[in-house]
Amino acid sequence: MYQAACYFESTLVAKSCNPDITLTEDRIAASARYFGPSCKAGPWVPDRKQDRILKDRYPSLCQMCYNPYSCDDTDKHWGRRGALYCLTSGGGSVSWARLDDTRSHFGLAGLEAQDDPTKYSYLCPDGHLQPINVTHPCIWVSKPWPVVAARRSHAAQVQRLVTGLTHDEPQSWQNALLSLLETYHVFTVPLDNVISIDDYLDQAIGFQSAYSFPECNPPRSIVVCTTSIIEHIKCSWLQEASQVYGVEPNIQCIRTTNLEQCMEDTRYKSADVLMVNQEQRVQAQRDYGLTPLLFEFAEQMHDRYVIIALVHKDSKFKSFTDLKGARACLPSYEGAAHLSVLDTIVNATGKVQSVNSYFSHESCLWHPHRGRQCPPHYHGDEGAFRCLAEGADVAFLSSDVYKKYISGNLTSDWLARGTPQSYRLLCPYGGIERHSRFEYCYLHWTPRGQLVTHNSSLTRHNEIYNSLRDMDHLFGKKPKTDTRPFSLYGIFDRRTDILFHDSTDALLSAHELQRDDAKRSMEHIYARYISQYYASKHDDDSGAHLGIHSSFVLLLATSTWWLMQRL
Repeated sequence: MYQAACYFESTLVAKSCNPDITLTEDRIAASARYFGPSCKAGPWVPDRKQDRILKDRYPSLCQMCYNPYSCDDTDKHWGRRGALYCLTSGGGSVSWARLDDTRSHFGLAGLEAQDDPTKYSYLCPDGHLQPINVTHPCIWVSKPWPVVAARRSHAAQVQRLVTGLTHDEPQSWQNALLSLLETYHVFTVPLDNVISIDDYLDQAIGFQSAYSFPECNPPRSIVVCTTSIIEHIKCSWLQEASQVYGVEPNIQCIRTTNLEQCMEDTRYKSADVLMVNQEQRVQAQRDYGLTPLLFEFAEQMHDRYVIIALVHKDSKFKSFTDLKGARACLPSYEGAAHLSVLDTIVNATGKVQSVNSYFSHESCLWHPHRGRQCPPHYHGDEGAFRCLAEGADVAFLSSDVYKKYISGNLTSDWLARGTPQSYRLLCPYGGIERHSRFEYCYLHWTPRGQLVTHNSSLTRHNEIYNSLRDMDHLFGKKPKTDTRPFSLYGIFDRRTDILFHDSTDALLSAHELQRDDAKRSMEHIYARYISQYYASKHDDDSGAHLGIHSSFVLLLATSTWWLMQRL
């Protein structure tokens, strides 16, 4: 496991705390100085480009790999058994490996031996050696089995319940509960005596102190800014879970009164990162100089922010150019829908025009200084829909709101004015495109949320990026491990969309976002608008510029040093 390999490096090699490199690179550089030719196969950091740079910078840590250049997770010397093959057939001197894998590798668990165990020894933490076939080998660190924990007052009752579960009735709740408990496909074993959690964890050698290593001074924590108590609580849970898994640098959580204060704190580096939605992104980037770091990515299109144009079924409008002078409704000013419409006007007419000059003066466009002053209940995607239902010609809104409407899941008094058959989509790009995986024609799409950070050095930027990606890999919807002690996305304390949107599948970089096969992502539109269209936040809307389960042991052989990243 990744955490065990980091433990091994941190135990033997001291940090230099070089402020000019990330903590991850600091550990890698220290290992390269301490060990000789080694094999630390697998990804060193989540970003592939950074990973390649580090492996080119510290090639000795890949020298003993079967393929020294790629040094990745396809290497013969990668993984739990790969570490042992590097030791016994790859010329390595020392291997950091799991005890059960070691016994299997040397034929002590019923499998054919891959080498003569008498040629190897366990290296104990105190420096002495033990033969491979010893009954009780010395262990550096152990990981306890997952447990069912309960309040002390109910522990005995819960124990009786759990031990009585069976798979005899496949459709029963007992079978479902037992399947959840048996993540590793093993039996649930009751303890002879109910003990406290601390006492149970103390039985795992080295587990409680596995990450009790000195931190750099000053600390390199990543400060996450939140704007509510529930956000702060979830952030604190993420902080605790990440610390247990050895994520470096870890996060710290602060709470402010509102989003503007969070952006101000991040601008002046009192905080490092915060989440903004598609309506707040322009403000964050243009007015506070913040930079997108990671994007909330959802595989399902309706879980993204997809902008559609909706008109009355019997209206005269057939194309986007027909909307010139129409009464239009936008959800907000400088949100994704606004920017999408600006870009679509250019594509449809070949001319750069503002929404205020293109649409009727009776439109609801939310410009703070120009046009009609809209009633508050027209704000947002549902508000734009209501604006259309109450007399406007066209509304630009999120596809998920319209989908909820036609499926009957959107209910409000104003909806009585029409039925799903009362409206139709206006397709600015020629109807539903062939080979599209989305059932609606749409203008553009963008992620619902973005993690933004301050304008810092590349080193700090990479450090923040990699830590957050590690957390996503550990606690997201596609975790590295079979069980997750914490869920980054989904319901939290019976509340939805806390810190992150529940529908998020992963955090992606801008480059990864572009690889998605859905057309018309808005990243280029945001970049152009923020850098050119509104070079000054006081500019007007002219549009002129729009363009004890795992026990780890150390084994010795006779040649060069060997090190691995993942067990």
